[in-house]
Amino acid sequence: MMRNLVLVPLLLLLGNYSFSQSLEIYDGYLGSSPVTFFLNLGENQVTGYYIYNKYGRPIPLKGNISDNRVILTEYSTANGKKENKEVATLTWYYSSPSKGRWSSGTRILELNLVARTLNVPWEMLNVKVELIHTFSDNKKMTYPITVVMNHPVSNDDGVFRILMSDFFNTERYYPGPWYYINDYLIDEYRNYLNFISQGTPERYFLELYGNVVYMSKSLLVYCTTGYAYSGGAHGQPLEEYSVYNLNNSSKLKFSDIFKEGAEYTLAEIVRAKDADRHDINNIRSNLDNFYITEKGIGFVFNPYDIDCYGCGTFEFFIGMEEIRHLLKMAL
Repeated sequence: MMRNLVLVPLLLLLGNYSFSQSLEIYDGYLGSSPVTFFLNLGENQVTGYYIYNKYGRPIPLKGNISDNRVILTEYSTANGKKENKEVATLTWYYSSPSKGRWSSGTRILELNLVARTLNVPWEMLNVKVELIHTFSDNKKMTYPITVVMNHPVSNDDGVFRILMSDFFNTERYYPGPWYYINDYLIDEYRNYLNFISQGTPERYFLELYGNVVYMSKSLLVYCTTGYAYSGGAHGQPLEEYSVYNLNNSSKLKFSDIFKEGAEYTLAEIVRAKDADRHDINNIRSNLDNFYITEKGIGFVFNPYDIDCYGCGTFEFFIGMEEIRHLLKMAL
C-alpha cells in the first residue's frame, strides 16, 4: 500500500538571468544570399534559427558566445526527419556590422549581418527548481524542474500576456513572469502528488525551453521544446509551435488560417514530401503543430504523432505557392 504523504514546504533553488535584449535579430547576407537570424541568448549559450529569405524555412542553430565571438552549429532536416546532424559552422565577431563566415567541409562563405532594432525588448527567464516532498516514513523524493524562456518585457504588452499564459498553460493573466512560474510550480506539484498517491513513486523531471523562431511586423513564431519523464521506459520529448498575430495580440489556430476541409489536401501535400510515406490519416489528425513564415508553413510531428518513439520528430515545409488556395486569411 502507498505510504501516506506529508506535504512539506518546497525547497526552491532559483536563478533569474535577465538581459536588456536576450532576443537578437540580424539581417544581412550569407555569401550573396539575403538571410535573417533570430538568436535567443542565455548566459553564454545561444539557440536560434536563420532563414534564407528566398525560401523561408527556419534552420536550427545552437552554440555559444565566447570572447565577444559567436560560434554556432547548423543542424539538418533530411527527407522530413529532424536530425542532430551537424551541417555547418557559423562564426562571427560582434561589431557593427557583424562579419564572419559560414563553413561546411571545404566550402566557406562570408557572413555580413546588421542587428535589427526591436520595438519591445526581450528578457531571459531562467529558473531551476527542485521540488522536495517527504513521506510519512521520512523518505524524500525530488522533482527537478527547469524552465528557460525568452519573453517580451511586460509593460502591459498584450503579446507578453498571451505568450506567458500559453507557455504555462493557464488562462490567468499576470503583470510579471514570476507570477506565472509560481502558479505553474504549485499546479505541477499538486498534479505530481495526486499521481504518485495512486502508485509507486518515481523520480520525475521536467525541462522546458521557449525560443523565438521567427518574427515579422505582424507575426511571431514561438517554439516550446523540452523533455519530461514521468515513469516508464523513457521520457517524452516536446517540440510545439505557436503563432501569434502581433496586430491584435492573439494566437492563430489552424481554423483561423485554413479553409474548412483544407486538412485533407494538406495531408496529401505533406505525404507527397514524406520519404517514409506515413499513414495519411495520422498526418491529417496532427496538423495543429505548425509555424508560419512569409514564404510558407511548416508542420511538425512529435514522436507518436505519425510514427514510433524511436523514429523521432518529423518536419515538412510547404511553400506558400502550394497552399495559397487553402488559406482563409492573407499571410
